Amino acid sequence: MMKSLIIESWRFIPHSFALVNQFHCLELLKRTEIKLYHRDMPYLGNYWQSASGLFPENDETLLHSIPVPTPTQIADVTFRFTFPFNLSPSTSSKTIVMGVANYAMVKDSAFIGAISLQEATQRPDLILLAPSEWSREGFIRSGAAPDRVFVVPHGVDTEVFGPLLREQRNTLRASMHWENSFVFLHIGAMTGNKGILGLLKAFSQVVARHPNALLILKGIDSLYRSQDFLQHTLQNLSEHERHTVESHIGYIGGVLPLRELAKLYQAADVYLSPYSAEGFNLPVLEAIACGLPVICTQGGPTDDFTDRTVALHIESERQSEMFDGKTGYRLVPNQEHLTSLMEKIAMDDELRSSLQASGPKFVSERFTWKHTVDKLLNFF
Repeated sequence: MMKSLIIESWRFIPHSFALVNQFHCLELLKRTEIKLYHRDMPYLGNYWQSASGLFPENDETLLHSIPVPTPTQIADVTFRFTFPFNLSPSTSSKTIVMGVANYAMVKDSAFIGAISLQEATQRPDLILLAPSEWSREGFIRSGAAPDRVFVVPHGVDTEVFGPLLREQRNTLRASMHWENSFVFLHIGAMTGNKGILGLLKAFSQVVARHPNALLILKGIDSLYRSQDFLQHTLQNLSEHERHTVESHIGYIGGVLPLRELAKLYQAADVYLSPYSAEGFNLPVLEAIACGLPVICTQGGPTDDFTDRTVALHIESERQSEMFDGKTGYRLVPNQEHLTSLMEKIAMDDELRSSLQASGPKFVSERFTWKHTVDKLLNFF
C-alpha cells in the first residue's frame, strides 16, 4: 500500500541538513511505495542564498519535480529535518523529527513552541531520530523519552564519493599541482567545534619536519563566513607556528558541486577531523568512501561508523560544560597524540594503503543512502 510522505526541510544550499535531506529525497523517489511531497522551510540565516548545481543536473531536476503539499494537506507521515526543531503536531497521523546534538545536549531554544521535549515525546504521534548514538544520548539527556528516540545514520552516494584508479588520481593531483606534496585535508565550517586550532598546531610541528606537507582547508563562506573563523584561529597561534604554517595552507571557501568536492577527497593523502563536538560528521564518512585515510577524534559520533580498518582515532577526554542550565559535553582531543598520528601516517605507506583499500568496501556495505532510507522506512 502506498504511503504519503511530506518532508519539511531545506534544499539547494550547502548545509549538511539540506544535503542529507536531498539525498533522502533522491532515494525516496526510487521507492514506489512512497508518494513524496516537499515543503521548503525558511533558511536560518538572512544572508543564506540558494545555490544551483550542487547535485548533478538530472538529480537537481528530480529534486525540483517533487510536488509541494497544500498547507492543510493530510499525509501518513510528516518528516522534519530543519532548525529550530519543530515538535508541534503536523497534519499527518505521524510526525518524525530528525535532529543532532553536537554537544550531547540540546538547548530549550533549539525547539519551536512552548512545549518541552519531555512533554512532546509523550505524544504517540511523535518520533525523534538522531544520526548517531552521541546525538541520541543528547536528546535523552535533554528530556526526551528514551523509547521515542532512535538512531538512523547518514549515508554516502558512492557513485559520487568513491576512489579513483591510481592513474586517474595521479592525473587529478597533477591538475591541482599536488604531485610533489603530502596533502592533509579538512572540510567544514572552520568553527571552534571542528578543532581547527589543534589541527593547525599539530600541522606546524609536522610541516617543520616534512616541508612537502600541505594542508587544504575547505570552508563554507556562504553560510558561516568560514574564512573569518580561520583567520581568527591563525591569530591564536604563536608567531612561530603561524609563520611555519601560513605558506603551507590552501583555503577554498566557495560553493563546490558535489563531484568537485569529491575530487578533494580523491586527491588528498589524509583527512583530518580532530573535532570537539559534532552531531554526526558526514565529511569523515565521505572521505572513507573515497578511500582517503582518516584521523578523527575518538569518543564521539564517528565511533558509530569508523573502526581501526578505516581510521586512526585520536585519544580524547570528555569534558562537561553547562549550556543554559543543562549539562553537555565536548571532547578534548589529545594534542600530542594527534601530532604523532599525523607523523605516523605520513611516514607509513603500508598503513595508508591498508586504510585506502578498506574504506570504500566498508561504506558500500553499511552506509549508503539506500541503507539509510531502508531504516527510515521502518519508522514511516
